[in-house]
Amino acid sequence: MKKIEIKAYDRKEIGRNRIKKLRREDNVPAVMYGDKPLTLTVSGIDALKLYRARHENFIIKLTLNDKVEKEALLKDIQLDKVKNNVIHMDFLELIEGKTITTKIPVELEGTPEGIKLGGIVEHFMWDIHIECLPKDIPERITTVISEMQIGDSLHISDLEIGENIRVLDKPEQVILTIGLPTGMAEEVEAEGVEGEEGEGAAVEGEAAEGEGKAEGEKAEEGKKPADGKRSAEGKEPADKKK
Repeated sequence: MKKIEIKAYDRKEIGRNRIKKLRREDNVPAVMYGDKPLTLTVSGIDALKLYRARHENFIIKLTLNDKVEKEALLKDIQLDKVKNNVIHMDFLELIEGKTITTKIPVELEGTPEGIKLGGIVEHFMWDIHIECLPKDIPERITTVISEMQIGDSLHISDLEIGENIRVLDKPEQVILTIGLPTGMAEEVEAEGVEGEEGEGAAVEGEAAEGEGKAEGEKAEEGKKPADGKRSAEGKEPADKKK
């Protein structure tokens, strides 16, 4: 993993006025958390170096008081939005044999097949949270998405991650999907609705036809007994005719 070297010194200034004086001298207050929190001072140049790399995944190689070397992660960095300079930093010391939690970026390689067919990428996650030993921290997780089609999704469970790394996010969480543009999605939905309406009309027609047929059969059945009755009544007995 990438390493950035900086220097830091023990800081005894703790009051607000002393902190302001420290900043006027182009130094930045910092705290390193580990077995025992350390209050530190870092030069403005080194602080700016870390700020520019804040979106990358790296390890800080910190030389303390020009004597002791330590490794740490950048936990937090605060910027004065008016003056556009760093005003405070927090570090997390890396201790050998002790696991830490951090986040690492997910890097995507390739152009999905679904994009070539008119689909769009809907991106939901750019980083995942992990727990591991300092020596096992990866710089990034890389995955190839060139074979993804429209309707496909990439989940955390699809990523290839080292055996010594525990992912803290849920496996079913979606990193990205290949969807349809809004216009195409509306057309597909409209076609589906029209198809359902057509099927419904056909079913209703068949039902109506069946009902009509049944009523006709009932009417015919009703006529037959009546005709037979009139025929029997109109016929004279053979003896009386003679």
